[in-house]
Amino acid sequence: MVTAQLGDFTFLLFTGSCSLLAFKMVKRVGSHGKLGLMCAGMFASMLFIFLGIVADCVYVIVFRVATPMPSVADLLSFLGYACAVVSTVQFLWYFRSAFGQWRYKLAPLVGVIVACPNLVLSHPNLATQTPLIADATWLAYPILDGLLSVLAIMMLMLFSGGIIFSPWRWFAVGLILITIADTVIGLGNVQGWSQLIQPFYLFYLWGYICLGLGFSRMAKMKRLHPLEQDYYKAKLMRPLDS
Repeated sequence: MVTAQLGDFTFLLFTGSCSLLAFKMVKRVGSHGKLGLMCAGMFASMLFIFLGIVADCVYVIVFRVATPMPSVADLLSFLGYACAVVSTVQFLWYFRSAFGQWRYKLAPLVGVIVACPNLVLSHPNLATQTPLIADATWLAYPILDGLLSVLAIMMLMLFSGGIIFSPWRWFAVGLILITIADTVIGLGNVQGWSQLIQPFYLFYLWGYICLGLGFSRMAKMKRLHPLEQDYYKAKLMRPLDS
C-alpha cells in the first residue's frame, strides 16, 4: 500500500506539473483560432488526466482500497483523451489537402502496430481471468495512445521546419513512451505479468517529462495569429482557400 501511495503522489506531481505548463501555454499562445483551440484541448486533456490521478489517490489513500477497473479515474482519463483527439483532429483538418501525400498514409501503421499485439495477445484471457469490462479498460489505454501517437507524428511531418516543430517533437516522444508503458502494463495486467511490468512505470514519468518540455517550449513562443504564420514557414504546401 505504501508503494502504491508513493506512486500515486509521483504521478500526481508529474501530471500536475504538466497541467500547469499546459495552462501557461494557453495563456501565451491564446485560445482563439484553430491553433488556440488545439492548445486549449491539450490543456483540458492534461487537466482531466490529472484529476483522474487525484481520483485514484482518493481510492488508494482515503478509502485504502485498490482502484477498481473501470472507475471514476478511468472516466476522467478517457475524457482527457477525447479532448486531445478532438482538438488535434480539428487542427489537422485545416491542412487536409496535404494528406494525399504517400508519407502521411504511413502514419496509421503506428496505430495498427500498437493495436494488434493488444488485441491478439489478450484475446485468450478476456473471458477467463478478469471481467471483460476491466480487460477492455486496460486495453483501451494503449489503443488510444496509439491514436494520439499517429496524430502527433502527422503533426511532425506536416510542420517539419516550422516554428511548432520543436515542441511537437517532445509531444511525440512523450506519447510514444506513454504508449509503450500502457501497452506493456495493459497486457501485463491481462496476462498476469505483475513482476515483469514494474520497470515500465518509469516510461510514464519519462513521457510526462517530455510532454512538460513540449508545453514549456510552446509557452515560450510568440502568439501565433493568424495560424498561417506557421503554415507558411513550414513551406510544405500551397495556401488553402478555406
